[in-house]
Amino acid sequence: MLPAGDERIRTVKVVWEDRSWNPSALVPSTKERFKYVNGELVVEVTVKKSVIRTRGQAWEVVKEACLPIMETLDWHRSMPYSVQEIHQNLGVEAAKEVLLQV
Repeated sequence: MLPAGDERIRTVKVVWEDRSWNPSALVPSTKERFKYVNGELVVEVTVKKSVIRTRGQAWEVVKEACLPIMETLDWHRSMPYSVQEIHQNLGVEAAKEVLLQV
């Protein structure tokens, strides 16, 4: 998925996240049939600690590493896990919204 040899990336996981609040999606289940599923595929990328020099840099590394697959990811819903990374890259209001999510 990510280019081989990117020394900055520690791990990449593709996991299915089952969420009852997530709207159902119509996906092909066989050649002619479709089914509804609750959930989505999630790509989790971990950056090596030795690469990070400043706050916000990890998210920049992830975005750069994902350039070859940029069009297949939903960047409007993509975000760092760390509230500090969110604050640094997306602003204080975005960090506040993440903290207030229930």
